[in-house]
Amino acid sequence: MVEENDSVHKEKLQWEYNDAYWEQRYTICRDRIPVFLETVANKILSTGKYLNVIRQCGRSPACPIAEEILYTLNEREYVDQIEKTFSHASQELIDLLMQERELMARLRYAIFI
Repeated sequence: MVEENDSVHKEKLQWEYNDAYWEQRYTICRDRIPVFLETVANKILSTGKYLNVIRQCGRSPACPIAEEILYTLNEREYVDQIEKTFSHASQELIDLLMQERELMARLRYAIFI
């Protein structure tokens, strides 16, 4: 469902800072998405990207609410689980950027340069 592009490396960010790494490193392989996950495929991709950033910053991205997703006729069951996991990953990333990496201070510094 998600495909990793091994030719895109984060080390290039030091010389070529843009969003290409984040857009090209992991992509959705549309022909491998289970039909029941098509509506949430982008959310699954974003969640994985957020967790990967957290991992690359040296933190364990453990999600206490994560569960195995199984097909069910009640679509709401797995969509709710994906939504909760996305929200958790988003909040973890925001906390990491704002608190540990002091994003606001860095932005203020960059604006005044």
